Amino acid sequence: MRAETASLVIVPPISLAYDFADPVAKLVAERIAVDAREAGIAVQPYGESHVTGLPARGAGNADAVLLRIPLQSLEPSVALSATLDDLSLNDSPSSALNASRSEDLFEIERKTLQNFRVVPVAHLSQAVWLSNSAHNWQQQPNGAWSLDQLWIEGAR
Repeated sequence: MRAETASLVIVPPISLAYDFADPVAKLVAERIAVDAREAGIAVQPYGESHVTGLPARGAGNADAVLLRIPLQSLEPSVALSATLDDLSLNDSPSSALNASRSEDLFEIERKTLQNFRVVPVAHLSQAVWLSNSAHNWQQQPNGAWSLDQLWIEGAR
């Protein structure tokens, strides 16, 4: 009887928006759809042009949005606060910045993740390889590149 009633219930697929200009986001969204289908959940990924902008996310029609969010700082409290601001989930903006203990930061992160409004898919560090011909390349502590003094040695 359960099988019969389950076949009568039609559950619409969950729409998953991703940045159509990002080929990696497309691959990740498609992989999420495949894995979800194996778990019995229908997910329909689609490309969206302005999904990365905060105003567009609020006005979107997607049930879920796949975002690439780089950390703004190596300082955990600043990175967590900036990420919560990017997601417009920061109820009290100074709560993460004022957290003095790592346990406080973990508690703020746990509260953010507990209602499943945010589901981390992957954390990937950025790696950069430079040849010996690149000189004065500098990466700032927040990950940004300082290219004003960069120079490349010519071929000999």
